[in-house]
Amino acid sequence: MGEDPFGCEKMKNLPPIRFIILSIVFVIVGVLPAFEFTCPIDGGTGLLKAAQSLKVESVEPRLISEKDVFTFGECGAPVKRSKFTYAVDMLLTNESTEPSRGTVTVVFNRFEIGQQVMEQNAEGEMVYVDYRPPTVPAYVAVPAGTTRNVERVLSFIDEPLTPGEEPHKPGVEAGTDMRDPTCGGTGKLHFIEWLKAIVKGPPSFE
Repeated sequence: MGEDPFGCEKMKNLPPIRFIILSIVFVIVGVLPAFEFTCPIDGGTGLLKAAQSLKVESVEPRLISEKDVFTFGECGAPVKRSKFTYAVDMLLTNESTEPSRGTVTVVFNRFEIGQQVMEQNAEGEMVYVDYRPPTVPAYVAVPAGTTRNVERVLSFIDEPLTPGEEPHKPGVEAGTDMRDPTCGGTGKLHFIEWLKAIVKGPPSFE
């Protein structure tokens, strides 16, 4: 027998291409979860910074649901309240020459600040207290020199609405620096969580 000029014998000894590809995939899947990646939301800082240079053009809420919940007072007695979920459209203008990304504070007003309202205390009694509106953080991103509508679904617990009472009237105020719940403030994520963060995007605080 003469020599094989095309190297067919050597090719027969090579593993099938499909086997090679599957082997590479299994190695990657097995190795990557052990590594930590920089959190794509906060860039590795572990913090969500307050958004800067934003002007609030308008805020439009839509009440999605109001559900009964029970919290516990100082003495452990159950207190009936409501969990509200709103879809909030925020029309925001970035007046700077740099992108603005970070948190804003959404304030869900029902009454005037400082007004006395009735609230159920830990003993189940209705008493007058100073009104303190619920506040919820929201993450926003607006390119430089543009106006963008940002919709976020936000939830909070408050006293139930009385019959005929209008829903909350939210406003948007300056945000505060806060720990990024995406990575728990570490700035790092394992591979699967890193992929989820890329797909899901910033936290919704729902």
